Amino acid sequence: MERAILFYKEAMGERSVDYFTLLNNLGAIESALKNYSKADSVYSHLFSLKKEYYGLKHPETFNTLSSLA
Repeated sequence: MERAILFYKEAMGERSVDYFTLLNNLGAIESALKNYSKADSVYSHLFSLKKEYYGLKHPETFNTLSSLA
């Protein structure tokens, strides 16, 4: 799976809305599998990307922040 994510990141760019969706889905999967530390890591990275891309006050950024709670 790591290779697929890396390939997608290189193809679409790290600041792509599609890449954000991929990371969000990965965080949800890790959380469902009770891999909470990995889910937290994915969501933290996603939050940083969205904060830079959208800004702190954007609803998309808040959605990711709520996943960290």
